[in-house]
Amino acid sequence: MDAVARGSRAPRRGWLTLVVVTLAAGACTGRIGASGAPRPGGSAGAGSGGAGDGPGSGAGTGGASVPFEALPVASYVTKVKTVLTGLAPTQAEIDAVAASPSALGPLVDGWMALPAYQTKMERFFADAFQQSQAQSQDFKSVIDDGIYTPADPLLLDFRQSFAKTMTALVAAGEPFTEAVTTRRYMMTTAMMVYYAYTDTSLLSDATEQNGGQLTNRFIRNDPKWSFTLTANRTVPLADSGNPASPDYLVFTVPNLSAQYGMTENAAYCSTVDPVVFNNNSSFAFGGNLAAWLYSFILGQNFWFFDPPQGQPGAKWCEGGGTTTDAKDQSTHAAALTDADYADWRMVTIQTAAGQAAQTRFFDVVGIRAANTLSLFAPRVGYFTTPAFFSQYPTNISNQARVTVNQTMIVGLGRSIDGTDPVPATLAPGVDSAHAANPACLLCHSSLDPMRRFFRAALTLNYSAQLDPAQTSVPGTFVFGGVTAPGATLYDLAAQIGAHPRFKIAWTKKLCAWANSHDCDEADPELQRIAQVFADSHYDWRALVHALFTSPLVTYAGPTETAAQWGTPVAIARRAQLCATLDNRLGLTDVCGLAAIQTGAGGRTIPAVAAQLPSDGYSRGQAAALYVNDPDPFFRAAVEKICALAADRVVDVTAGADAGAGGTLSLYASAQSAAAIAAIVHGLMGMDASRDAQPLQILTDHYQSAIAAGKSATVALKSTFTLACTSPWVVSVGL
Repeated sequence: MDAVARGSRAPRRGWLTLVVVTLAAGACTGRIGASGAPRPGGSAGAGSGGAGDGPGSGAGTGGASVPFEALPVASYVTKVKTVLTGLAPTQAEIDAVAASPSALGPLVDGWMALPAYQTKMERFFADAFQQSQAQSQDFKSVIDDGIYTPADPLLLDFRQSFAKTMTALVAAGEPFTEAVTTRRYMMTTAMMVYYAYTDTSLLSDATEQNGGQLTNRFIRNDPKWSFTLTANRTVPLADSGNPASPDYLVFTVPNLSAQYGMTENAAYCSTVDPVVFNNNSSFAFGGNLAAWLYSFILGQNFWFFDPPQGQPGAKWCEGGGTTTDAKDQSTHAAALTDADYADWRMVTIQTAAGQAAQTRFFDVVGIRAANTLSLFAPRVGYFTTPAFFSQYPTNISNQARVTVNQTMIVGLGRSIDGTDPVPATLAPGVDSAHAANPACLLCHSSLDPMRRFFRAALTLNYSAQLDPAQTSVPGTFVFGGVTAPGATLYDLAAQIGAHPRFKIAWTKKLCAWANSHDCDEADPELQRIAQVFADSHYDWRALVHALFTSPLVTYAGPTETAAQWGTPVAIARRAQLCATLDNRLGLTDVCGLAAIQTGAGGRTIPAVAAQLPSDGYSRGQAAALYVNDPDPFFRAAVEKICALAADRVVDVTAGADAGAGGTLSLYASAQSAAAIAAIVHGLMGMDASRDAQPLQILTDHYQSAIAAGKSATVALKSTFTLACTSPWVVSVGL
């Protein structure tokens, strides 16, 4: 029992007694944070089935060294509903499963229909498809044209886009293999503008001599291409992007003369109207014309020469201010509004048949009304999104090897590790230096042909590849016993989606998320569920149903995974704890997860929540990163969050957290007994079989506070904080 005491980090003495008694009543022991904490008692072969629809026979566990004891019904029903939704189970739900274990299946199906499930699954998808850790600085110089870093609203869109895409595809009944092959994405107008812009402003491959050549498709197609800024007439934004309009590519800036601030040539530049951007007036002789226009659309700076560069008296005009000195920043209205970062819809990306068919990034009004993009660069699946690319930059030496390896880790759950045999005839693209070294060839005979899918299609900055020396060398799929030639990234996507490992990889990912620990790939129960997934035509909901009713997650019966690892009890990491507080307390995004978390904001829940460990992933690692152990920092952060949450749910009579019509909020000290009961059942998720001691502990605490002279409100807030920091809130699996 010492392990329980250490692992639970109970903030008050009462919880230690309760953990011990509760676990003893369930004939099991465990500890928060144990990566493989066994629950001794009973025998490895005891029990015959899982809680739900699967057989859960635990075949092969008879000789296991870790004894097994099934989790009590109340514990595993609480775990399943908490992981899927953050909500606590009702007494009726626990009673139903206690009466008939097969009742868990319909309950899981019902929980999957709740909005709380969608929110939690979107966060899982964002992590599992490695989109959620993209940072603004990752864009600068390493992807696309290397010029712009997205501001927070666009960065948040990038992080969320593919998760929303998968949520929509799953809801529409599409097979989960669409994650790899889809050319449809949930996007906002701002995202569509960016995609179209980066399909126009291109950076060629870097060389040993330079960092690549910046160009844009409009100048390549028409060297006289230009755009104009003026204050002399009002041009509707719809006309600016419409090639049929006489005002095509003319943009109104009402305060154009005020755009130069305190820059060196402000007096002269403020007299220039119209400002014509072309390959003579623009820096780099037109190479970054598209970049200046995109910057203008964002409400940012635009620079030009007048007269044109190279002519006598040419002056450098810094419209919109410089990028280095705040005093020089002048502003103009952005074409993109706040609504353009939030107008989500499904967008189909199709291959542009020619320059005229390509989506014009500056046609903001047209893009707002569109649900298609016509682009030259291939966009397919999870592995060509800006969020994915930005986290895995490549270079002259790496040559997209990191990109294809991370693509396989996400899609098939395994790195390119040299376990595939070296073919008698090497596929095109194997580096000659590596081919000459047998030790290197083990990996590079697969890695190098695979990276050709990316190099033939994209530059080292992931712009569209225009170099014939690269486009002429196709890719070859060599992975996991499958070898197949391919010409495009769409071919790579098709091979990943059809690969035998796809079903097991995603079953393992979901199982690890549910348990905060890896699941044994050789476990017959895992193999069974993976086959259920495949047989359902990769219906994600069928996988969730099968897995969350399986003893792999419920620990209601023995499995080889349990025999090997025991029954882990993990801390509630950031997303889990925040979902629990949101959904059990009726709050909305209490931790601010819908925004970019910076840790700033003083003594607020979002600021403190940013300090909590979160689900994560890492370059080159097939397994997700789950921090399971509590430490003093976790405990301190949780106590602060719970204390701040108490201010929002105890005796609140005004503001967003108050009840309807000015009534009291969730917990009222005027009815302290009812409030304490609601805390035990609603927040802690304790059913009637487990609630007696929590009720007594919290009641004693409340009365002690009152006896010490505290007000009823302060006493109830303290009682709430005690309950909120209990193991049943800050951990998963008890």
